[in-house]
Amino acid sequence: MTSERLYTVKEICEKYGITRKTLFYYDKVGLISPERRVGTQLHKVYDINEVHKLETILTYRNAGLTIDEIRELTRLTMKIIDYRGILEKAKQRLLKEKSKKEKELKNLEALIDEYERWNNEHE
Repeated sequence: MTSERLYTVKEICEKYGITRKTLFYYDKVGLISPERRVGTQLHKVYDINEVHKLETILTYRNAGLTIDEIRELTRLTMKIIDYRGILEKAKQRLLKEKSKKEKELKNLEALIDEYERWNNEHE
């Protein structure tokens, strides 16, 4: 009889550089769930399948996908076309956000320049 390795919340958080709050949030929104609870305190433990799900979630988050997009990707038993469509939609969303941030940065730089000119005139 072989026992499967189970991972504690602490082990997972340390290994992946995430907080307990983040891990529990993924549990709350249904992206990941503990294998079971153990001990008198009923601590959450995760099996290797849940650890692999977490790795996938973190990969998607690092690519800028939203929780809803991740949920859709991880729940689909889909064709490649569906998967690509979700990723393309996320890419378009990020490009729009990037464009908005670039405009905001340009406006902020103009404000800084304006402040510098005003400051130089009033010295």
